[in-house]
Amino acid sequence: MPLAKNKKIVVVGPTANSKTSLNGCWSYTWQGTDAQYFEAEDLTVFEAIKGKAGVSSNVKLLTEKEGIDNPTIASEYDYIVVCVGENAYAETPGNINDLELPKDQKELVKALAKTGKPIIMVLLEGRPRIVSEIEPLCNGIIMGYWPGPQGGQAIADVLFGDTNPSGKLPFTYPRYSGAILTYDHKLLDEAVERTEPTYSFTYEFNPQWEFGYGLSYTTFTYSDLKVSSEAFQGKDILKISVTVKNTGLKAGKEAVELYSRDLIASITPSVKRLRKFTKIYLEPGASKEVVFEISKTDLAFVNKDLKWVTESGDFEFLINGLKKSVKYKE
Repeated sequence: MPLAKNKKIVVVGPTANSKTSLNGCWSYTWQGTDAQYFEAEDLTVFEAIKGKAGVSSNVKLLTEKEGIDNPTIASEYDYIVVCVGENAYAETPGNINDLELPKDQKELVKALAKTGKPIIMVLLEGRPRIVSEIEPLCNGIIMGYWPGPQGGQAIADVLFGDTNPSGKLPFTYPRYSGAILTYDHKLLDEAVERTEPTYSFTYEFNPQWEFGYGLSYTTFTYSDLKVSSEAFQGKDILKISVTVKNTGLKAGKEAVELYSRDLIASITPSVKRLRKFTKIYLEPGASKEVVFEISKTDLAFVNKDLKWVTESGDFEFLINGLKKSVKYKE
């Protein structure tokens, strides 16, 4: 990615040519599953790809059955865009007991992978469906959610590079159905004890993708993390700055995220918590200093008495792998 518009593309999957999978629940009707109510000019993912391709005849739609039973059809094309996920649903009719992606969808991706052609997986879903089994088979993944009536066009824009993506995950995407930890979990939530072959104790947090993760068609580097003071108190405002540089070949936007870690507290603190964020735009080669302001209320938590407090102690501030320590005194 991005895909070349003059190449041959095969599009396949249950959500590839579906408007209901773009719009989700409460779309014109309660469940959102009746496509007759959607606007005729709204494009599905397949239709949008076909419309943006240099030669529309280079884009072919396969059925799921064709993709599984005869994947060699796809081997005639340069790229495979496989659209998986779920149809629209609302409230309890949409309840499920297992987050695993449906078996037939996983089998589809496995069959297509045997062609050796690059696979781009588009996820259209109202919740994270487990893809750990097929994720290694994909060369690129777009998290589409339920993007709405213009979602097909937006996804095609990203696929072909007409839009440089800059989104970051607003939740932690689980790797397994039974491993649903949020990014701000407690340290002991990561604790794993083993007895075989010998006793071992480790900390493990291994989601599919963590909260705040997201790629771009350019690259950004972070450097020179600074704090205005190594100690602050009361009504002081702490300034935290970092320099971000676009080291790639495309202009792009980057979400700069500031996390904090309370090292010792009266109740078990989170491993880290997002405190501030902003999005900046940078041309290739350009850099920018981003400054965040932190007060004591930004570091507060609800204590055992159900009151918001900021306790004296050591804090760490983290931005993209960089770290600075600061002391707060009440």
